[in-house]
Amino acid sequence: MSLVALAWKSARARSAATALTLCAIALSTSLVLAVEKVRAGARTGFEQTVSGADLLVGARSGPINLLLYSVFRLGDPTTNVSWATYEAFSSQPEVDWSIPLALGDSHGGFRVLGTTTTYFEQYRYGDKRPLAFARGGAFDGVYDAVLGAEAARELGYAIGDDFAISHGVRSATFAEHADHPFTVVGVLDRTGTPVDRTIHISLEGMDAVHDDVVAEAPPTGGGRSINKPDDASREHGDHDQDEAHGHKAHDAEAHDAEAHDHDAHDHENHDHQSDDHGSQEHEAHNHEAHNHEAHDHGLHEHEAHDHDPQAITAFLMGFKSKTSVLRFQRAVNTYDGEALTGVIPGAALAQLWRVLGPAEQALRGVSLIVVATGLSGLLTALLSTLNERRREIAVLRAVGAGRGDVFGLLLLEAAIVAGLGALLGAAAVNLVFAGFGPSLEAAIGAPLGRLGPSLYDAYVVAAVTLMGVLAGVAPGWIAYRRSLGDGLTAQI
Repeated sequence: MSLVALAWKSARARSAATALTLCAIALSTSLVLAVEKVRAGARTGFEQTVSGADLLVGARSGPINLLLYSVFRLGDPTTNVSWATYEAFSSQPEVDWSIPLALGDSHGGFRVLGTTTTYFEQYRYGDKRPLAFARGGAFDGVYDAVLGAEAARELGYAIGDDFAISHGVRSATFAEHADHPFTVVGVLDRTGTPVDRTIHISLEGMDAVHDDVVAEAPPTGGGRSINKPDDASREHGDHDQDEAHGHKAHDAEAHDAEAHDHDAHDHENHDHQSDDHGSQEHEAHNHEAHNHEAHDHGLHEHEAHDHDPQAITAFLMGFKSKTSVLRFQRAVNTYDGEALTGVIPGAALAQLWRVLGPAEQALRGVSLIVVATGLSGLLTALLSTLNERRREIAVLRAVGAGRGDVFGLLLLEAAIVAGLGALLGAAAVNLVFAGFGPSLEAAIGAPLGRLGPSLYDAYVVAAVTLMGVLAGVAPGWIAYRRSLGDGLTAQI
Protein backbone atom coordinates (compact mmCIF):
# COMPACT_ATOMS: atom_id res chain seq x y z
CA MET A 1 0.00 0.00 0.00
CA SER A 2 1.35 3.42 -0.91
CA LEU A 3 1.97 6.09 1.68
CA VAL A 4 -0.76 8.32 0.17
CA ALA A 5 -3.39 5.59 0.40
CA LEU A 6 -2.31 4.86 3.96
CA ALA A 7 -2.64 8.57 4.87
CA TRP A 8 -6.13 8.68 3.36
CA LYS A 9 -7.25 5.61 5.32
CA SER A 10 -5.74 7.07 8.47
CA ALA A 11 -7.75 10.30 8.01
CA ARG A 12 -10.95 8.33 7.36
CA ALA A 13 -10.38 6.30 10.51
CA ARG A 14 -10.91 9.51 12.54
CA SER A 15 -13.96 10.66 10.54
CA ALA A 16 -15.48 12.93 13.20
CA ALA A 17 -12.34 14.96 13.83
CA THR A 18 -11.51 15.02 10.12
CA ALA A 19 -15.01 16.26 9.17
CA LEU A 20 -14.88 19.11 11.68
CA THR A 21 -11.43 20.13 10.49
CA LEU A 22 -12.58 20.02 6.84
CA CYS A 23 -15.52 22.30 7.62
CA ALA A 24 -13.31 24.83 9.43
CA ILE A 25 -10.82 24.97 6.56
CA ALA A 26 -13.58 25.13 3.91
CA LEU A 27 -15.29 28.06 5.65
CA SER A 28 -12.06 29.98 6.08
CA THR A 29 -11.08 29.39 2.45
CA SER A 30 -14.49 30.46 1.18
CA LEU A 31 -14.22 33.68 3.20
CA VAL A 32 -10.83 34.49 1.66
CA LEU A 33 -12.13 33.85 -1.85
CA ALA A 34 -15.39 35.72 -1.30
CA VAL A 35 -13.63 38.83 -0.02
CA GLU A 36 -11.19 38.84 -2.91
CA LYS A 37 -13.82 38.09 -5.55
CA VAL A 38 -16.10 40.88 -4.36
CA ARG A 39 -13.16 43.30 -4.18
CA ALA A 40 -11.87 42.42 -7.65
CA GLY A 41 -15.40 42.19 -9.05
CA ALA A 42 -16.29 45.63 -7.73
CA ARG A 43 -13.17 47.13 -9.30
CA THR A 44 -13.85 45.46 -12.63
CA GLY A 45 -17.52 46.36 -12.55
CA PHE A 46 -16.85 50.01 -11.74
CA GLU A 47 -14.15 50.29 -14.39
CA GLN A 48 -16.40 48.71 -17.03
CA THR A 49 -19.42 50.90 -16.25
CA VAL A 50 -18.35 53.77 -18.46
CA SER A 51 -15.54 53.83 -21.03
CA GLY A 52 -14.81 56.25 -23.80
CA ALA A 53 -16.15 59.27 -21.88
CA ASP A 54 -13.47 61.93 -21.49
CA LEU A 55 -15.18 64.26 -19.02
CA LEU A 56 -18.09 64.19 -16.60
CA VAL A 57 -19.58 67.57 -15.64
CA GLY A 58 -22.02 68.26 -12.81
CA ALA A 59 -22.83 70.72 -10.07
CA ARG A 60 -20.06 71.64 -7.63
CA SER A 61 -19.30 68.64 -5.39
CA GLY A 62 -16.55 66.11 -4.75
CA PRO A 63 -15.31 64.12 -7.78
CA ILE A 64 -16.20 60.78 -6.19
CA ASN A 65 -19.69 61.91 -5.22
CA LEU A 66 -20.35 63.24 -8.72
CA LEU A 67 -19.15 59.99 -10.28
CA LEU A 68 -21.20 57.81 -7.92
CA TYR A 69 -24.58 59.47 -8.34
CA SER A 70 -24.38 60.33 -12.04
CA VAL A 71 -22.80 57.16 -13.42
CA PHE A 72 -23.32 54.46 -10.80
CA ARG A 73 -26.71 55.70 -9.51
CA LEU A 74 -25.44 55.66 -5.93
CA GLY A 75 -26.46 58.55 -3.69
CA ASP A 76 -28.24 61.73 -4.66
CA PRO A 77 -27.16 64.82 -6.62
CA THR A 78 -26.40 68.03 -4.77
CA THR A 79 -28.09 70.35 -7.28
CA ASN A 80 -28.74 70.65 -11.01
CA VAL A 81 -26.97 72.18 -13.99
CA SER A 82 -28.89 74.67 -16.11
CA TRP A 83 -29.70 73.73 -19.68
CA ALA A 84 -28.09 76.93 -20.91
CA THR A 85 -24.80 75.91 -19.32
CA TYR A 86 -25.02 72.47 -20.91
CA GLU A 87 -25.58 73.99 -24.34
CA ALA A 88 -22.76 76.47 -23.84
CA PHE A 89 -20.23 73.71 -23.20
CA SER A 90 -21.58 71.03 -25.56
CA SER A 91 -21.58 73.44 -28.50
CA GLN A 92 -17.83 74.09 -28.30
CA PRO A 93 -15.91 73.02 -31.45
CA GLU A 94 -13.61 70.67 -29.47
CA VAL A 95 -16.58 68.56 -28.30
CA ASP A 96 -17.31 65.46 -30.36
CA TRP A 97 -20.46 64.40 -28.48
CA SER A 98 -22.27 65.02 -25.21
CA ILE A 99 -24.91 63.10 -23.26
CA PRO A 100 -27.23 64.96 -20.84
CA LEU A 101 -28.27 63.03 -17.72
CA ALA A 102 -31.33 63.94 -15.62
CA LEU A 103 -32.03 61.97 -12.43
CA GLY A 104 -34.48 62.27 -9.56
CA ASP A 105 -37.36 59.90 -10.36
CA SER A 106 -37.78 56.16 -9.93
CA HIS A 107 -40.13 53.26 -10.50
CA GLY A 108 -40.26 49.99 -8.59
CA GLY A 109 -36.91 50.68 -6.91
CA PHE A 110 -35.16 51.43 -10.23
CA ARG A 111 -33.71 54.83 -11.10
CA VAL A 112 -35.28 56.75 -13.98
CA LEU A 113 -32.80 58.52 -16.25
CA GLY A 114 -33.84 61.30 -18.59
CA THR A 115 -31.54 61.64 -21.59
CA THR A 116 -31.47 61.83 -25.38
CA THR A 117 -31.01 59.20 -28.10
CA THR A 118 -27.32 60.17 -28.16
CA TYR A 119 -27.06 58.06 -25.01
CA PHE A 120 -27.76 54.86 -26.98
CA GLU A 121 -25.40 55.91 -29.77
CA GLN A 122 -22.36 57.13 -27.81
CA TYR A 123 -22.44 55.46 -24.38
CA ARG A 124 -19.74 52.80 -24.01
CA TYR A 125 -19.00 50.22 -21.31
CA GLY A 126 -16.42 47.50 -20.76
CA ASP A 127 -13.92 47.43 -23.61
CA LYS A 128 -15.70 50.37 -25.31
CA ARG A 129 -18.67 48.18 -26.23
CA PRO A 130 -21.82 50.04 -27.40
CA LEU A 131 -25.26 49.49 -25.97
CA ALA A 132 -27.42 47.01 -27.86
CA PHE A 133 -31.13 46.28 -27.80
CA ALA A 134 -32.46 42.85 -26.91
CA ARG A 135 -35.97 43.89 -27.96
CA GLY A 136 -37.48 47.01 -29.47
CA GLY A 137 -35.53 50.22 -29.95
CA ALA A 138 -34.81 53.69 -28.62
CA PHE A 139 -37.53 56.05 -27.45
CA ASP A 140 -39.14 58.29 -30.05
CA GLY A 141 -42.22 59.77 -28.36
CA VAL A 142 -42.41 61.87 -25.22
CA TYR A 143 -43.88 59.02 -23.17
CA ASP A 144 -41.65 56.19 -24.46
CA ALA A 145 -39.31 54.27 -22.13
CA VAL A 146 -36.35 51.93 -22.59
CA LEU A 147 -35.59 49.46 -19.79
CA GLY A 148 -32.30 47.97 -18.71
CA ALA A 149 -32.11 44.17 -18.76
CA GLU A 150 -32.36 43.71 -15.00
CA ALA A 151 -35.17 46.26 -14.63
CA ALA A 152 -37.20 44.51 -17.33
CA ARG A 153 -36.61 41.10 -15.75
CA GLU A 154 -37.50 42.06 -12.19
CA LEU A 155 -40.47 44.23 -13.13
CA GLY A 156 -41.72 41.66 -15.63
CA TYR A 157 -42.41 44.28 -18.30
CA ALA A 158 -42.58 43.60 -22.02
CA ILE A 159 -42.82 45.83 -25.09
CA GLY A 160 -46.05 47.80 -24.95
CA ASP A 161 -46.56 47.70 -21.17
CA ASP A 162 -47.45 50.95 -19.41
CA PHE A 163 -46.22 52.22 -16.04
CA ALA A 164 -46.06 55.46 -14.06
CA ILE A 165 -42.89 56.91 -12.56
CA SER A 166 -42.64 58.51 -9.12
CA HIS A 167 -40.86 61.64 -8.01
CA GLY A 168 -38.13 60.53 -5.60
CA VAL A 169 -35.67 57.69 -5.24
CA ARG A 170 -36.33 54.13 -4.03
CA SER A 171 -38.19 53.99 -0.71
CA ALA A 172 -38.43 57.80 -0.56
CA THR A 173 -40.65 58.06 -3.64
CA PHE A 174 -43.69 60.30 -3.63
CA ALA A 175 -46.02 62.13 -6.02
CA GLU A 176 -46.54 59.32 -8.51
CA HIS A 177 -47.21 60.73 -11.96
CA ALA A 178 -50.16 58.41 -12.66
CA ASP A 179 -51.64 60.82 -15.22
CA HIS A 180 -48.59 60.42 -17.43
CA PRO A 181 -47.96 56.69 -18.00
CA PHE A 182 -44.92 55.67 -20.01
CA THR A 183 -44.88 52.84 -22.53
CA VAL A 184 -42.03 50.34 -22.86
CA VAL A 185 -40.63 50.52 -26.40
CA GLY A 186 -37.24 48.84 -25.88
CA VAL A 187 -35.19 46.57 -23.61
CA LEU A 188 -31.39 46.74 -23.61
CA ASP A 189 -29.04 43.75 -23.62
CA ARG A 190 -27.38 42.91 -20.30
CA THR A 191 -24.21 44.89 -19.67
CA GLY A 192 -23.28 44.04 -16.06
CA THR A 193 -23.37 47.78 -15.24
CA PRO A 194 -25.92 50.13 -13.61
CA VAL A 195 -27.45 50.51 -17.09
CA ASP A 196 -29.15 47.15 -16.45
CA ARG A 197 -31.03 48.63 -13.48
CA THR A 198 -32.02 51.91 -15.12
CA ILE A 199 -35.23 53.05 -16.78
CA HIS A 200 -34.48 55.45 -19.64
CA ILE A 201 -36.88 58.13 -20.81
CA SER A 202 -36.50 61.25 -22.93
CA LEU A 203 -35.75 64.64 -21.42
CA GLU A 204 -39.04 65.82 -22.89
CA GLY A 205 -40.88 63.06 -21.05
CA MET A 206 -39.26 63.91 -17.73
CA ASP A 207 -39.94 67.59 -18.28
CA ALA A 208 -43.59 66.86 -19.14
CA VAL A 209 -44.39 65.10 -15.86
CA HIS A 210 -42.58 67.75 -13.82
CA ASP A 211 -44.24 70.61 -15.69
CA ASP A 212 -47.55 69.14 -14.57
CA VAL A 213 -46.38 69.05 -10.94
CA VAL A 214 -45.22 72.67 -11.12
CA ALA A 215 -48.47 73.78 -12.72
CA GLU A 216 -50.57 72.19 -9.99
CA ALA A 217 -48.39 73.34 -7.11
CA PRO A 218 -49.07 76.67 -5.34
CA PRO A 219 -46.74 79.54 -6.31
CA THR A 220 -43.50 79.60 -4.37
CA GLY A 221 -41.78 82.49 -6.10
CA GLY A 222 -39.22 80.30 -7.88
CA GLY A 223 -38.97 77.71 -10.60
CA ARG A 224 -41.00 77.53 -13.74
CA SER A 225 -44.55 78.90 -13.54
CA ILE A 226 -47.13 77.62 -15.95
CA ASN A 227 -50.39 79.50 -16.63
CA LYS A 228 -53.31 77.27 -17.43
CA PRO A 229 -55.55 78.32 -20.34
CA ASP A 230 -58.38 79.39 -18.01
CA ASP A 231 -56.00 81.50 -15.94
CA ALA A 232 -54.74 83.19 -19.06
CA SER A 233 -58.30 83.92 -20.17
CA ARG A 234 -59.09 85.48 -16.80
CA GLU A 235 -55.95 87.60 -16.96
CA HIS A 236 -56.86 88.72 -20.43
CA GLY A 237 -60.43 89.48 -19.35
CA ASP A 238 -59.18 91.55 -16.42
CA HIS A 239 -56.97 93.49 -18.80
CA ASP A 240 -59.90 94.21 -21.09
CA GLN A 241 -62.01 95.29 -18.12
CA ASP A 242 -59.36 97.74 -16.95
CA GLU A 243 -59.06 99.10 -20.45
CA ALA A 244 -62.82 99.58 -20.64
CA HIS A 245 -62.90 101.56 -17.38
CA GLY A 246 -59.97 103.65 -18.57
CA HIS A 247 -61.72 104.70 -21.79
CA LYS A 248 -65.34 105.39 -20.87
CA ALA A 249 -65.61 107.81 -23.76
CA HIS A 250 -65.61 104.91 -26.18
CA ASP A 251 -68.70 103.07 -27.22
CA ALA A 252 -69.46 100.69 -24.32
CA GLU A 253 -71.76 98.47 -26.32
CA ALA A 254 -69.21 97.98 -29.10
CA HIS A 255 -66.51 97.20 -26.59
CA ASP A 256 -68.72 94.70 -24.72
CA ALA A 257 -69.58 92.98 -27.98
CA GLU A 258 -65.91 92.76 -28.87
CA ALA A 259 -65.05 91.35 -25.44
CA HIS A 260 -67.85 88.81 -25.75
CA ASP A 261 -66.61 87.69 -29.15
CA HIS A 262 -63.08 87.43 -27.80
CA ASP A 263 -64.20 85.33 -24.81
CA ALA A 264 -66.16 83.02 -27.10
CA HIS A 265 -63.11 82.70 -29.30
CA ASP A 266 -60.99 81.89 -26.21
CA HIS A 267 -63.47 79.24 -25.08
CA GLU A 268 -63.54 77.57 -28.49
CA ASN A 269 -59.77 77.57 -28.98
CA HIS A 270 -58.43 77.39 -25.41
CA ASP A 271 -55.65 75.02 -26.42
CA HIS A 272 -54.40 77.43 -29.08
CA GLN A 273 -54.94 80.79 -27.31
CA SER A 274 -53.18 83.79 -28.81
CA ASP A 275 -52.12 86.47 -26.35
CA ASP A 276 -52.76 90.10 -27.37
CA HIS A 277 -49.23 90.99 -26.36
CA GLY A 278 -47.67 88.16 -28.44
CA SER A 279 -46.31 86.34 -25.36
CA GLN A 280 -44.30 83.30 -26.43
CA GLU A 281 -44.58 81.84 -22.93
CA HIS A 282 -48.39 81.58 -23.21
CA GLU A 283 -48.13 79.90 -26.60
CA ALA A 284 -45.66 77.28 -25.30
CA HIS A 285 -47.81 76.44 -22.29
CA ASN A 286 -51.02 76.30 -24.32
CA HIS A 287 -49.28 73.79 -26.62
CA GLU A 288 -48.23 71.78 -23.58
CA ALA A 289 -51.79 71.86 -22.18
CA HIS A 290 -53.01 70.54 -25.52
CA ASN A 291 -50.52 67.66 -25.29
CA HIS A 292 -51.70 66.77 -21.80
CA GLU A 293 -55.37 66.86 -22.85
CA ALA A 294 -54.65 64.59 -25.79
CA HIS A 295 -52.88 62.15 -23.52
CA ASP A 296 -55.83 62.13 -21.08
CA HIS A 297 -58.03 61.01 -23.97
CA GLY A 298 -55.76 58.00 -24.54
CA LEU A 299 -53.70 59.51 -27.36
CA HIS A 300 -50.00 58.64 -27.19
CA GLU A 301 -47.87 61.81 -27.59
CA HIS A 302 -45.13 61.54 -30.19
CA GLU A 303 -44.06 65.16 -30.50
CA ALA A 304 -41.47 66.88 -28.31
CA HIS A 305 -42.18 70.04 -26.35
CA ASP A 306 -41.25 73.25 -28.06
CA HIS A 307 -39.10 74.36 -25.13
CA ASP A 308 -35.83 73.13 -23.71
CA PRO A 309 -35.53 71.40 -20.32
CA GLN A 310 -35.04 73.64 -17.34
CA ALA A 311 -32.06 71.76 -15.93
CA ILE A 312 -30.23 68.44 -15.92
CA THR A 313 -28.22 66.57 -13.31
CA ALA A 314 -24.93 66.14 -15.18
CA PHE A 315 -23.55 65.43 -18.64
CA LEU A 316 -20.87 63.24 -20.21
CA MET A 317 -18.58 64.56 -22.92
CA GLY A 318 -16.29 63.10 -25.57
CA PHE A 319 -13.67 65.20 -27.32
CA LYS A 320 -12.24 65.12 -30.80
CA SER A 321 -8.72 65.37 -29.35
CA LYS A 322 -7.60 64.03 -25.97
CA THR A 323 -5.33 67.03 -25.57
CA SER A 324 -8.42 69.20 -25.04
CA VAL A 325 -9.61 67.32 -21.95
CA LEU A 326 -7.45 68.96 -19.28
CA ARG A 327 -7.91 72.44 -20.70
CA PHE A 328 -11.66 71.93 -20.90
CA GLN A 329 -11.75 70.55 -17.36
CA ARG A 330 -10.03 73.67 -16.09
CA ALA A 331 -12.54 75.83 -17.96
CA VAL A 332 -15.42 73.93 -16.34
CA ASN A 333 -14.01 74.21 -12.82
CA THR A 334 -13.44 77.97 -13.20
CA TYR A 335 -16.71 78.72 -15.00
CA ASP A 336 -18.29 81.98 -13.78
CA GLY A 337 -21.86 81.19 -14.85
CA GLU A 338 -22.48 78.63 -12.08
CA ALA A 339 -20.52 76.37 -9.73
CA LEU A 340 -19.46 73.27 -11.69
CA THR A 341 -17.13 70.31 -11.28
CA GLY A 342 -15.45 68.56 -14.19
CA VAL A 343 -14.23 65.03 -13.53
CA ILE A 344 -12.16 62.65 -15.64
CA PRO A 345 -13.86 59.30 -14.87
CA GLY A 346 -10.65 57.26 -14.75
CA ALA A 347 -8.98 59.69 -12.36
CA ALA A 348 -12.02 59.73 -10.09
CA LEU A 349 -12.04 55.92 -9.98
CA ALA A 350 -8.36 55.87 -9.03
CA GLN A 351 -9.14 58.29 -6.22
CA LEU A 352 -12.00 56.04 -5.08
CA TRP A 353 -9.68 53.01 -4.89
CA ARG A 354 -7.19 55.01 -2.84
CA VAL A 355 -9.93 55.86 -0.39
CA LEU A 356 -11.05 52.23 -0.17
CA GLY A 357 -7.47 50.85 0.00
CA PRO A 358 -7.23 50.63 3.82
CA ALA A 359 -10.62 48.90 4.01
CA GLU A 360 -9.53 46.35 1.41
CA GLN A 361 -6.35 45.59 3.34
CA ALA A 362 -8.33 45.22 6.57
CA LEU A 363 -10.69 42.72 4.94
CA ARG A 364 -7.76 40.73 3.60
CA GLY A 365 -6.15 40.70 7.03
CA VAL A 366 -9.34 39.42 8.67
CA SER A 367 -9.74 36.67 6.08
CA LEU A 368 -6.13 35.52 6.58
CA ILE A 369 -6.69 35.37 10.33
CA VAL A 370 -9.72 33.17 9.73
CA VAL A 371 -7.62 30.84 7.54
CA ALA A 372 -4.98 30.63 10.26
CA THR A 373 -7.71 29.73 12.76
CA GLY A 374 -8.93 26.91 10.53
CA LEU A 375 -5.41 25.53 10.10
CA SER A 376 -4.81 25.74 13.84
CA GLY A 377 -7.74 23.35 14.19
CA LEU A 378 -5.94 20.94 11.89
CA LEU A 379 -2.79 21.19 14.01
CA THR A 380 -4.80 20.60 17.18
CA ALA A 381 -6.48 17.53 15.72
CA LEU A 382 -3.16 15.98 14.68
CA LEU A 383 -1.47 16.65 18.02
CA SER A 384 -4.41 15.36 20.05
CA THR A 385 -4.37 12.01 18.26
CA LEU A 386 -0.64 11.36 18.61
CA ASN A 387 -1.00 9.52 21.92
CA GLU A 388 -3.78 7.38 20.45
CA ARG A 389 -1.62 6.58 17.43
CA ARG A 390 1.48 5.45 19.31
CA ARG A 391 0.70 1.79 18.83
CA GLU A 392 -0.29 2.35 15.17
CA ILE A 393 3.04 4.04 14.49
CA ALA A 394 4.94 1.31 16.35
CA VAL A 395 3.27 -1.37 14.23
CA LEU A 396 4.28 0.49 11.09
CA ARG A 397 7.86 0.61 12.33
CA ALA A 398 7.72 -3.08 13.10
CA VAL A 399 6.69 -4.00 9.56
CA GLY A 400 9.57 -2.08 8.07
CA ALA A 401 8.47 1.55 7.88
CA GLY A 402 11.28 3.96 8.62
CA ARG A 403 11.07 7.06 10.78
CA GLY A 404 10.98 9.15 7.59
CA ASP A 405 7.90 7.22 6.46
CA VAL A 406 6.14 8.02 9.73
CA PHE A 407 7.05 11.69 9.34
CA GLY A 408 5.79 11.68 5.74
CA LEU A 409 2.57 9.96 6.76
CA LEU A 410 1.65 12.80 9.13
CA LEU A 411 2.52 15.44 6.52
CA LEU A 412 0.47 13.72 3.83
CA GLU A 413 -2.51 13.39 6.13
CA ALA A 414 -2.36 17.10 6.96
CA ALA A 415 -2.02 17.97 3.25
CA ILE A 416 -5.02 15.81 2.29
CA VAL A 417 -7.29 17.35 4.92
CA ALA A 418 -6.18 20.92 4.18
CA GLY A 419 -6.33 20.52 0.39
CA LEU A 420 -9.72 18.84 0.43
CA GLY A 421 -11.10 21.53 2.75
CA ALA A 422 -9.75 24.29 0.49
CA LEU A 423 -11.30 22.66 -2.59
CA LEU A 424 -14.66 22.38 -0.86
CA GLY A 425 -14.49 26.05 0.17
CA ALA A 426 -13.60 27.18 -3.36
CA ALA A 427 -16.41 25.11 -4.88
CA ALA A 428 -18.93 26.45 -2.37
CA VAL A 429 -18.14 30.13 -2.93
CA ASN A 430 -18.23 29.76 -6.73
CA LEU A 431 -21.57 27.98 -6.59
CA VAL A 432 -23.00 30.72 -4.37
CA PHE A 433 -21.81 33.48 -6.67
CA ALA A 434 -23.08 31.63 -9.74
CA GLY A 435 -26.54 31.38 -8.22
CA PHE A 436 -26.82 34.65 -6.34
CA GLY A 437 -24.45 37.01 -8.19
CA PRO A 438 -27.23 39.22 -9.64
CA SER A 439 -28.99 39.30 -6.26
CA LEU A 440 -25.73 40.35 -4.62
CA GLU A 441 -25.35 43.20 -7.11
CA ALA A 442 -28.88 44.31 -6.34
CA ALA A 443 -28.28 44.12 -2.59
CA ILE A 444 -25.12 46.23 -2.58
CA GLY A 445 -26.35 48.49 -5.37
CA ALA A 446 -23.07 48.34 -7.28
CA PRO A 447 -21.90 46.43 -10.34
CA LEU A 448 -19.70 43.37 -9.93
CA GLY A 449 -17.44 41.95 -12.59
CA ARG A 450 -16.72 38.30 -13.26
CA LEU A 451 -17.28 36.22 -10.10
CA GLY A 452 -16.68 32.73 -11.51
CA PRO A 453 -13.64 30.46 -11.08
CA SER A 454 -10.29 32.07 -11.73
CA LEU A 455 -6.57 31.40 -11.45
CA TYR A 456 -6.66 33.12 -8.07
CA ASP A 457 -8.79 30.23 -6.75
CA ALA A 458 -6.03 27.77 -7.63
CA TYR A 459 -3.46 29.94 -5.89
CA VAL A 460 -5.54 30.05 -2.71
CA VAL A 461 -6.17 26.28 -2.71
CA ALA A 462 -2.46 25.63 -3.22
CA ALA A 463 -1.51 28.10 -0.48
CA VAL A 464 -3.93 26.57 2.04
CA THR A 465 -2.66 23.07 1.20
CA LEU A 466 0.93 24.20 1.73
CA MET A 467 0.02 25.79 5.05
CA GLY A 468 -1.65 22.51 6.01
CA VAL A 469 1.60 20.68 5.28
CA LEU A 470 3.46 23.16 7.48
CA ALA A 471 0.88 22.57 10.22
CA GLY A 472 1.70 18.85 10.06
CA VAL A 473 5.45 19.37 10.58
CA ALA A 474 5.25 19.55 14.38
CA PRO A 475 3.16 16.38 14.87
CA GLY A 476 5.28 14.55 12.27
CA TRP A 477 8.50 15.55 14.04
CA ILE A 478 7.15 14.31 17.38
CA ALA A 479 6.17 10.97 15.80
CA TYR A 480 9.58 10.80 14.11
CA ARG A 481 11.42 11.15 17.42
CA ARG A 482 9.46 8.51 19.28
CA SER A 483 11.06 5.12 19.45
CA LEU A 484 9.69 1.73 18.55
CA GLY A 485 9.81 0.55 22.16
CA ASP A 486 7.78 3.57 23.34
CA GLY A 487 4.90 2.40 21.24
CA LEU A 488 5.13 -1.30 22.19
CA THR A 489 5.62 -0.81 25.91
CA ALA A 490 2.47 -1.19 27.95
CA GLN A 491 1.49 2.11 29.56
CA ILE A 492 0.41 1.80 33.23
